[in-house]
Amino acid sequence: MPLKIKYKFKDDSQFYSCIVTYPQYINFRNLSVIDECEITNKDEVLQQSMHNEIEEALYMACKNELTPIKKLSHPEKYV
Repeated sequence: MPLKIKYKFKDDSQFYSCIVTYPQYINFRNLSVIDECEITNKDEVLQQSMHNEIEEALYMACKNELTPIKKLSHPEKYV
């Protein structure tokens, strides 16, 4: 999943943005010339991550392995 990041160089008031992979983001934010660096599409990344987890859990449930789907589920509380 590509990450959109917003960053600012030290001694520069302008923010910039670009698309990177997660390992590139880690390396980028650790550069000594970078003052601020953050992921701006966090909700989209989280949503895609959850989608992948749910797909895998559904696949495992089809094989009668319910542990992954139960970890992603929340028990209903009845009043």
